[in-house]
Amino acid sequence: MIMNGHGVWSKYGRGMVAALAIVIAAVIVKDATGQAKAGESLQDRAELLVVLAEQVLEGEITYALAYETKVALQDGQSAEGVEQQLRAVAGEETASDIIVTSMPKAAHLFIRLYGADAGQLLSKALEMERVLASSGWLDSEWQIRADGKAHAQTTEAMEAGNLQQAAEGLGNSRTIDQYRDEQSIITRYFAEGLGRGVVSGGDAGNLQIALHRHSESGQWTAALATPMLTGEF
Repeated sequence: MIMNGHGVWSKYGRGMVAALAIVIAAVIVKDATGQAKAGESLQDRAELLVVLAEQVLEGEITYALAYETKVALQDGQSAEGVEQQLRAVAGEETASDIIVTSMPKAAHLFIRLYGADAGQLLSKALEMERVLASSGWLDSEWQIRADGKAHAQTTEAMEAGNLQQAAEGLGNSRTIDQYRDEQSIITRYFAEGLGRGVVSGGDAGNLQIALHRHSESGQWTAALATPMLTGEF
């Protein structure tokens, strides 16, 4: 599937629907060298999440991609220089937050790209990956998120504990854990094609879906993210 900012990526108008976000203490799965395992490529993961979003959400969908890392600065390397390159990639046409905090011989980076055109966001993120790789800052995994109104069959399936009925892309997945109350259903999965994910409670998950029912309207909204939902984005 070619993602070029048209078709499946850009058919939704702008708009953000409020959705529940949760924070789970987790650690990125690492290999023997201590480097984060990227799993599938950013493009592969983004394409699959968009397909899932179209199956479980309806109406306007808002997407966000976020990246966070802390790196040691190389001799003579300027954190401000890397920040300028990233801002140049984002340009004025892309809604973004790019925060670089300099420390002695180190830097902390946070990137967030957001909007309704997932194709544009992915294109910018892939360009930023090239900047990060050339700077030695590509050592973490992008988080990808979609927010919108939940399909009726999505809420029915999650209430029944079988979201696979509403999302064909989750056919080869397993449920890791679920939290439920009268207003929320939050489920963590491990789904093929979404990378190695993060470990929480001893199990690795790479997809999290949260449904929240608004008390006044009774409308269900949903947020889904890989590898997990966090409060930062």
